[in-house]
Amino acid sequence: MNIIDTFKYHLNAIKTRSAKRKQNDRCIVIGSKGEVGSVLMRILREARYDTIGIDKDGIEKKYADIQSQFEAATFMHVCIPYTTASQFVGDIYEHARKWKPAIIIIHSTVIPGTTSNLQKLKWEDDYHPLFAYSPCRGQHDVLYNDFKRYYKYVASDPAAREKVENHFHAIGLHVSGCDSSMYHWLELSKLMDTSQYGILIAYAQICNRVAASYGVNYQFVRDFMRETNELYQNRPDIYPGYAGGKCIRQNIELMQKTAPHKLWKLFMESNSQAEKEVFDR
Repeated sequence: MNIIDTFKYHLNAIKTRSAKRKQNDRCIVIGSKGEVGSVLMRILREARYDTIGIDKDGIEKKYADIQSQFEAATFMHVCIPYTTASQFVGDIYEHARKWKPAIIIIHSTVIPGTTSNLQKLKWEDDYHPLFAYSPCRGQHDVLYNDFKRYYKYVASDPAAREKVENHFHAIGLHVSGCDSSMYHWLELSKLMDTSQYGILIAYAQICNRVAASYGVNYQFVRDFMRETNELYQNRPDIYPGYAGGKCIRQNIELMQKTAPHKLWKLFMESNSQAEKEVFDR
């Protein structure tokens, strides 16, 4: 194959991909203006799914006239924050009753048992949605890329598993699937993942204060430890700043509700002190 034929071959491949068949399944994203919801909206639309977003201020205005077309949509993606069980379950229940999606996929960080409790709710006689739980992973500033980079773990009702996993593949995600018996495995894994990072931040905050009490620049300590970590990969270098944001603090609070422990309280006390230190500078 000469260089011209090679060029034509790759050009044709690009055209084939760009002309990909429009997906038949319609999607609704609850919490579409949040960091996770907005990224998911982009990914779904890039994959040519008809998708509408719903947030606190209601449905996207440009879709208001055709919203009836999304009743009985195939997928409802839930990306709203969890504050209390009654709030979270109640919000999903109301949206589901209105739109009647076939499958509800929860991406939010929740307390273990949440998805199972939703599945066990008493729904209307002629309607009972199937559920899947798939926690989101990634850093907020590169969340779109992280969606595509990490495996999207998903636990699904057996009756929905194949459809959910095919859906994730269709939007370009790496998929690791399991059945609904592992809902709580994934719910807890997500909480522990972010909580571990929070505890490492609290450790750095405390060490920074100890170093300052001895007149030692903590950056020197970090450089000292970094070389050890380069060899053994067991001493991650963490900046001793205040953990604000929308994940770490909130998720450790959920861990405290899930399994009360002095370790989570230690983080909250140290992080509150770090917040004061930031504003006192």
